[in-house]
Amino acid sequence: PIHVAATYLNPQLFWDKMVKMDEEIQKGLN
Repeated sequence: PIHVAATYLNPQLFWDKMVKMDEEIQKGLN
């Protein structure tokens, strides 16, 4: 999968996106 390659090549960018997604989910739940 492409996201696995992207994570391997640039883990920092991947984690930044994950954190942003988590924040958006938390906003949606509140």
